[in-house]
Amino acid sequence: MRKCYFAPEGVYVDILDHIAQWRILDCKTLFEMLGNELSYNNFLKKLRKLETANLIKSTFVGNQTKHIFLTNKGVKWSGLEVGHELTDAHVMHDLTMGVVLRAMIATGKFTDSTIFYEGYSKHYNPDAKIFWLPDKSPVEMDIEIELTQKSKSRISWKFRSCEESRSSKYCIYFTNKRGLYETYCEVLQESPEKVQEKIVIVYDETLSTTACDLNKAVSFYKQKEKSFSDLFKI
Repeated sequence: MRKCYFAPEGVYVDILDHIAQWRILDCKTLFEMLGNELSYNNFLKKLRKLETANLIKSTFVGNQTKHIFLTNKGVKWSGLEVGHELTDAHVMHDLTMGVVLRAMIATGKFTDSTIFYEGYSKHYNPDAKIFWLPDKSPVEMDIEIELTQKSKSRISWKFRSCEESRSSKYCIYFTNKRGLYETYCEVLQESPEKVQEKIVIVYDETLSTTACDLNKAVSFYKQKEKSFSDLFKI
């Protein structure tokens, strides 16, 4: 008997492209990204087809909301130069990262975000990049999501590595933990001036896998605390 191979095309490709861009998405968000291409029931059928073909996998997060991510086969099919199937240890981090980036883009002051897979560079590996749109030309920025406390020596090393990355003008660290924010600010104040000119620490107590309120976020930059909105002119 001849084997039947599934070759994604049309809306299947659109679905895979969105997942590749954001790494992991809940079904509702993914469906909304597709616009009016198909009904929700038809959309769910497409997901089942892709899952049967071992191009995507699903997991339930938080209130048992279904989330979708690429398998190793799906990553390879998507054409990503460097990538791998999402592990359980990275689900919460990567969901939060996507929420932050989409919240930034929604302000109209940021655009063109890119999420990186670990190992894409032999040197500094930020979680993502995004472009800030001030009054003049776009400004490239690195984005880091920090959800767990690290030693001060480790934080200092991360700051130095970030400063040595010449492609981006700024690096923003987001966290939802007050203690972590204060520790990062303390280490930053003790860092060389060239590091302080590049690093921004942002604390958003609402930050989670489903929410990010940049209007309430507090930022620390060059020895001063400002609202995120004031710092980036939102």
